Amino acid sequence: MTESKSKKSFIQSLCTWTKQHKKSALALAIILASIQFLNFTGFCYSELRYLDRYELLDRFLFGPSTAFTEDEKIQKIAIRGGEYPGCCRITPEKRFLNKILGYYFYNVESHFSDPDPRSSDTPKYLTFSSINSCGTRVIHESGMPETQKSYDASVYSINKSWGFKK
Repeated sequence: MTESKSKKSFIQSLCTWTKQHKKSALALAIILASIQFLNFTGFCYSELRYLDRYELLDRFLFGPSTAFTEDEKIQKIAIRGGEYPGCCRITPEKRFLNKILGYYFYNVESHFSDPDPRSSDTPKYLTFSSINSCGTRVIHESGMPETQKSYDASVYSINKSWGFKK
């Protein structure tokens, strides 16, 4: 009974404060709505800006402080048996609760040569990871072997998503 009474008391005092401080309540609501908007749209708070897909991919593949030229990026990914940027697909995560709580994640699907091929049927490897809105890995990779046919189809689809006609 006292818990229910204390909840009513809290709500009543909150309503009283809101009535007395309408401007403060409105300002607080606007600030909270602005923060939620930034959370929902993938704003990178540490840099106070949005990162584009290329920046997110570069941070995923090469780390946060990379200053490679396009040719260097292509060469580094070719060594791993992939294409740049066609090795990876970045898609926004759609979990509503994460966004409400201030977390915006991207799912990263990457395709490379299998570093330890188990058979000639699966020469490639598919991995899934998650990164935050600043490009930092937040969930470790999980993956599986991939056939050459599946790899080729995926890379074709990924290249189309990047705007390439390969």
